[in-house]
Amino acid sequence: MTSRFRKQTTSLFVTIFIGLIVVSFLFTGRESFRGGANSLGQVNGHRITLKEFQNEYQRMTEFYTNMMGGKPLSTRQIEMMNIRQTAMNNLVQQKILFDQGLGLGLAPGPLEVGESIKSLPYFLTNETFDLAKYKAILRANGLTPSEFEDSQREAITVKKVHDLLSLFPFSSGALGAIEEFRNQKLKAHLVAIQKSAVPSLIPVSKAEVDAFLEEGVNDRRVRSLFDSRKDSLKSGDTEALYEDHRDDLARELIQRSKSTDEEEKILTRLKDEITTAFGRRGQGLVREIRRLEKRYGLSVAVDTEINRYDGPTGSVALGEEQVASLFQGEKRRVHTFEDGPRVVMVKLDGPFEGNTSEKNPPDMDGAFSNKFRQHIMASLREKATVKVDSRTIQ
Repeated sequence: MTSRFRKQTTSLFVTIFIGLIVVSFLFTGRESFRGGANSLGQVNGHRITLKEFQNEYQRMTEFYTNMMGGKPLSTRQIEMMNIRQTAMNNLVQQKILFDQGLGLGLAPGPLEVGESIKSLPYFLTNETFDLAKYKAILRANGLTPSEFEDSQREAITVKKVHDLLSLFPFSSGALGAIEEFRNQKLKAHLVAIQKSAVPSLIPVSKAEVDAFLEEGVNDRRVRSLFDSRKDSLKSGDTEALYEDHRDDLARELIQRSKSTDEEEKILTRLKDEITTAFGRRGQGLVREIRRLEKRYGLSVAVDTEINRYDGPTGSVALGEEQVASLFQGEKRRVHTFEDGPRVVMVKLDGPFEGNTSEKNPPDMDGAFSNKFRQHIMASLREKATVKVDSRTIQ
């Protein structure tokens, strides 16, 4: 019933398009505009430029830095949070939305783009558009008026797609059916392993690092890796920053060069340790999971709710098919899911009986709209023609 209901509603809404991505727009700081306009990929023929990637990468890095109390992220943290891959995924989704907006005839004309630019506070002097200020700011950020207008056109198009969704009503019958699925709840503990972070767990001694850096070609490789990431580091003397991070970057390159067999051994060991932790009960289980979280930098959610419609309430997400399998299988066994970049292990612990008021917002119509947007976004992503330079996210 759940599958049939979702397929029918998804098929209905895809004809008018549903998707929600808030555009990460310009002016997040001058550093985000450095770099050329090289193409890093294409989505349905729409280019993803180096400038766009740098902007999104820095936006996400600053976001996580603020979440960590303002302390600059280490190389390992950036890898573990998968920031490069996520930044590229965000841009791919943005281009998909833009493409759909064009197909719906939502792209603004030159007059609308011009009026939008004139209203931006960055270009106002005494509440009036200042042409000289406009040109100066664009020039300082390495942008031409044409490039900026194209970016504004894309932002307006995606916003119109979002606004269109807010007008779409949901029937009481549909809401009732969804609420029925949401009331089917399980208590669970979830642990996610990012495969991209596994190499960083491969042990590398100080002696190995020193021997690696003695070779001139390796020192140049480390310097190149530093140059590609220095915009995400705290400001200061470049050479001092390089010295601070050189050993960590060298260790990362050594870890990358280790055999895949070594990575598989570590991944197997992590799974075994998590399985052992799941074998404990009560607070003993929670303490052991927290220990693994701290030691290996894993993503965890303990004593969390999983309902059949929304999935987990915590920070570890699951796909629809994965959630469905939890409700169809034995309720107390350990489930392991591998979905490409992640391994997610789930320990079910019976029905969920806690307070879930945060999962039942007053604006149920809006909450369910967001869920459908996610379904349609996934559908469009599968159908899109995406070509990305893989070196960008390494």
